Amino acid sequence: LGPGRGSLISDILRVGNINKKYIDSINLTLIEKNEKLINLQKKSLKDIGFDKVTWQEEFKIQKKRRKQEKEFSKYKPDCKDMHCDFQAMVNSYDNSIVYTDYFLFSLLERLRDKKAFLLAKKAQSFNHNIIAGRGTGWARIETKKKTDKFRIAWAAVFPDKIRITFLISGHPLETIIATGEQITFFSHTGQHAKYSDNSKDPDMDEFINVPVKMSEIISILLGRLPVKKFDKAYFTAQDPSLSSIALEQNWKGVTQYLHFNGNQKIDGLKSTDVSGKLLYEMNIIKYKTYGSNQIPVKIEIKDMDTRKLTLDITGFQANPLIKESVFRLTEPL
Repeated sequence: LGPGRGSLISDILRVGNINKKYIDSINLTLIEKNEKLINLQKKSLKDIGFDKVTWQEEFKIQKKRRKQEKEFSKYKPDCKDMHCDFQAMVNSYDNSIVYTDYFLFSLLERLRDKKAFLLAKKAQSFNHNIIAGRGTGWARIETKKKTDKFRIAWAAVFPDKIRITFLISGHPLETIIATGEQITFFSHTGQHAKYSDNSKDPDMDEFINVPVKMSEIISILLGRLPVKKFDKAYFTAQDPSLSSIALEQNWKGVTQYLHFNGNQKIDGLKSTDVSGKLLYEMNIIKYKTYGSNQIPVKIEIKDMDTRKLTLDITGFQANPLIKESVFRLTEPL
C-alpha cells in the first residue's frame, strides 16, 4: 500500500538479495492508481532486476487473507474493501492489532527456538578441542544395597578409546579397556579371568550400575558433554526462565534435556527414552580450569532407581601424547 516512487521497496529487495531463497519466494503486489507513479515503480524495480510484481488499483483480499480475516476478526463489522464507514475502520484497526500481537508472538517463538538451537550446538561442541586426555580421581558407585568407592586413573582418546583402572588402597583392582571395536575386562586380584566382548559402544549398566554408554563415559572423562546428535532444539514450555532446552532427533526415541545455570553454564543433562522414562540424569556440580578449558570435575550420574555414579576428578591433562599400545594390557598407564 502506498509504494510511492518504489524507492523503499527497491532498497528492501536489494538487501534481500543476500538470501536468494528469500527473493525467489516473493511475489509482490503494489496497490497504485497513478500511472506516473506506476511507471516510476517499474523503473525502480527494473533497476534491481526484480520482475515478479503486479499492480492493483484497489486492495483485494486474497484467499490467505480471507482465512486470516476470519480468524482474527474479533471486532465486527470491519472493512471488507476500501469502502466502509468509520466504525468499521476502527474495528479493522483493532483487528490489525490482534493480528500483530499474534505475528510478534510467533516471531519471538521462532527466535527463541533459534537461540535454543545455538545454545545446544555450543553444548555439543563444548571442549571439542580436547581429543585425548589423562586423569585421576575418585569414583563412588551407590546402589540400594551398597556403596563402593574407588581411586581411578585413565587415558582416553575421543571418541571410543579408553583405559581405566580402579584401585583400592593404592592397589589395582580392575582395568577396563575399550578400543572402539572391543571391550576387555581384567581383574588384577584374580576375581575373574580376563574376558573380552566385541562391542563398539557397550552399555555400562552391568559394570557400573548406571545405564550410560562407554562413549558417554569417555566424553565425560575428557571434559566434554555427552550431547547426542539432534535435529530440533527448543526451550521447554514448563520453564519460563529459559534455562532448560529439549533436544530431539527425527525418527529417534531418545530425548535429551540440557539445563543451564544463571551464568549460562551447563549444570545438568537428562536423557529419556521414547516413553519419557528417565534413562539417566547427569548433574555437573563443579568446574575447574585446566589450561584454557573449563573441565567438569565433580559429576553425578543417576537413574530412576536411584543408582548413582559420582566422579571427582583430581587431576587432568588435556591432549597428551598417548600411544596406541596403552590400549593393550601389556603397557601400564
